[in-house]
Amino acid sequence: TFDIPIIDALILYLDEDYREKRQANSSLQPGAILIFFPGWGDIDQAKRRFQASLDARRFLILPCHSQVRSEQQREIFKRPPPGVRKIILASNIAETSITIDDVSVVIDTGRAKETSYDPYLKVSTLATTFVSRASAAQRAGRAGRTK
Repeated sequence: TFDIPIIDALILYLDEDYREKRQANSSLQPGAILIFFPGWGDIDQAKRRFQASLDARRFLILPCHSQVRSEQQREIFKRPPPGVRKIILASNIAETSITIDDVSVVIDTGRAKETSYDPYLKVSTLATTFVSRASAAQRAGRAGRTK
């Protein structure tokens, strides 16, 4: 599990920074924030926390995971209304297979779900592991991909 309140505080810090910069440049729009989580349980927990703690008029919380209906997943590619910041909660599906053109910030928990084989139990298991340096670099590169 992750310290979601710290991520929550980081989102608020990034938003405050954006609002200060917007005073100097009124045409500035907030870029999306892409947050990588290992799996659905973490995404769902973060979604509930952020929906309760962040202002829905200024933040649009969108999950990106295979368990989310495809109509809902398409929402991550749409631009939000002016002044609204999109926050995408994603698993490693967003690491390489999709590009979201307005992402300006990536927050990486550094974990992913991986399948492995347990020879003692003779079954496949899904375990949370740390991501490789290459995966971390790939995730970081999702910000500003098309800017």
